[in-house]
Amino acid sequence: MKLVKLLTIIALLATLMSMFTGCGAKEEAPQAPSAEKTPQEEKPWTGKITIWDGPRWSNAEENKFFWLEEKKAEFEQSHPGVEIEIVQVPWEELPNKLNVSIAGRNWPDIAPIDMSGFLSLDQIQ
Repeated sequence: MKLVKLLTIIALLATLMSMFTGCGAKEEAPQAPSAEKTPQEEKPWTGKITIWDGPRWSNAEENKFFWLEEKKAEFEQSHPGVEIEIVQVPWEELPNKLNVSIAGRNWPDIAPIDMSGFLSLDQIQ
């Protein structure tokens, strides 16, 4: 019985030693000297952002998306190469349109959602 305990302890120590042997610091390969290291410039993102939104309050021209269109113009001006597409969706169609687009894995980048009907406080507690 003592021999079994001794062999178990030796096997355990050997296992631990082999585990810690692999945890040593890595040696880095020497690198050729460079003239000067310059930080890489990060390129700004360019592309298209799709926003779905429902009509809001209207302005004097009865445009119910004027506020979003103004923000779009400001953003595109301050971020060259970024195009924003506004898709006007009636509020009553938005939930179904979002569900279909999510099921088809073709959702917009930004869309308003109404979370008021998801959970009540009673359901959470």
